[in-house]
Amino acid sequence: MTANDTKEYLDNLERDFGYMLKHTSGYVCKGWEQLIRDMLDEIAGSENTDNHPEFTQIKEKYGTLRVYGYNISDEQQAIIDKYERLSAKTCETCGAEGKLRVKSGWYYATCDEHASGGEE
Repeated sequence: MTANDTKEYLDNLERDFGYMLKHTSGYVCKGWEQLIRDMLDEIAGSENTDNHPEFTQIKEKYGTLRVYGYNISDEQQAIIDKYERLSAKTCETCGAEGKLRVKSGWYYATCDEHASGGEE
């Protein structure tokens, strides 16, 4: 995946969910794009007129998705928690079913095809 691919999918997410992602930084691989899109769709559906979350970081940490922000309701945090757990079972490279692995102290979620000798 190139830097242009990453920019393109992040631009698409920002276009579709800009009001939640105005000041978002971070980096996640393209394999989690649908996971993030599904999470944002679910959060958008949970909003009420008094609560508009804004995310400051969406990134990978210890092999799973991490989402940070403010003005997040308890219901929206539960949605975020669900997708953070799902990310451990989703290949960050291609989005296929995967599992959390560790290699040389680095944690990552990947399918068997994209695993490169990591311990399970």
